[in-house]
Amino acid sequence: MSKNIFYFILALVVLLAIGGVAVFLTQQRAPQAEPQPTASAQQEEEGLGSQLYENPAAKVPEANPLEGYKNPFE
Repeated sequence: MSKNIFYFILALVVLLAIGGVAVFLTQQRAPQAEPQPTASAQQEEEGLGSQLYENPAAKVPEANPLEGYKNPFE
């Protein structure tokens, strides 16, 4: 009876190993990242989701609000 239990456990381990290898090999690979569209392509694309390609930093002015500020306590 102990040989039967040993063979049962051995068969179970072998089946689990085969199943694990099969799952590992058949997993779908993550898709490769698509290259970002160029600036001209971004301007041409319009519609749903087109605002995702906009760069919010482009709308920020280059001026420094503290430029020319003089400390009144000096």
